[in-house]
Parts: sequence; C-alpha cells; structure tokens
Amino acid sequence: MRAGFLYGCASTLFSNACHVYLADSYPTAIRGTTTGAAYSLSRLVTALLPFLLLPILDSHGSTAAFAVVMVLLVIDVVMRGHRCTNRSADATV
Repeated sequence: MRAGFLYGCASTLFSNACHVYLADSYPTAIRGTTTGAAYSLSRLVTALLPFLLLPILDSHGSTAAFAVVMVLLVIDVVMRGHRCTNRSADATV
C-alpha cells in the first residue's frame, strides 16, 4: 500500500517537473512543437508502462515495481538530460 502511495506522489511530482524541464530543453523557436511531441510520447509510455511492469509486480511486489520505475527515470534523465543551471532560456541545447 505504501509503495502505491509513493508511486502516486512521485508520478505527480515527476509530471510537474517534467513539464518545466521540457520547456527549458528546446530553443524558443521550436519549443511548442517539440514539447508537445515529447509530452505525447510520455503519455504513450505511461499507457504501456503498467503492462510492462505486471511481471515484476506479480513476482516481486509493488515495492520492486516502484523501484524499477524510479531507477529507469533516473537513468533516463542522467543519460539523456542536459544541464540547465545558469543558462539563458534562449540558449540552444
């Protein structure tokens, strides 16, 4: 039960942070189009994720499923993200 609550909290926080991060990820000229495409792709992944996590949930429980999702998110941001501290909003990526 706790892992489900933690997943809900983390999902809400990640969604809000992701929208801010996405807006900062692209140059102003293409920001609307690229942010929309990235958001659409994230909705598709969100729809598929429960089906991919069911085997982990069945065999190891909700805490393991939560841990797998969090590790995947951290890896994604660390490997594909960019540093945005002290950068202009119009700076290119």
